[in-house]
Amino acid sequence: MKKFILQAFLAGIILVVGFLVYTTYSTKSKPSPIADYTNRVHSELYASKGVWDAQLVVKPFRPQMIDGQEVGSPTGLRLEWKAPEEPFIAYVITVTESDTNTLFTESREHEGVSLDITGLKPDTKYVFNLQACLDRDCASWYTAEQEVTSRTPKEVIPNP
Repeated sequence: MKKFILQAFLAGIILVVGFLVYTTYSTKSKPSPIADYTNRVHSELYASKGVWDAQLVVKPFRPQMIDGQEVGSPTGLRLEWKAPEEPFIAYVITVTESDTNTLFTESREHEGVSLDITGLKPDTKYVFNLQACLDRDCASWYTAEQEVTSRTPKEVIPNP
């Protein structure tokens, strides 16, 4: 009887440890569940398989020194991000001009973690969202956890 109780106790410990290991490692690299994103500009993109922390940042495009100040192109911005750990095929970046709600998309192959968006209007606010497509048609995707808002620089004419 004592042997049976000891075996049952050890089996219980093994089950608990196995469950803890499973929950720790099986959920570690998966996208987090979808939260309420209805207040986002691109809220429809959050109907995805999950979200990941892409650490999406917007930087100046081709910055240069003008009158002692570093200024990026007034018609472009550079996006950089961290790739998801899950397998995917390509990226799609959705860009919305805040003032007019004009929307367009750009795409990037799997290996890239940056994209230069050009042809933008000077001194204009844009909202960017990043998706990692799971199939060729991007019918299934992960969405970057955060949307990023940035403004293109004003057009600067250097002093003669």
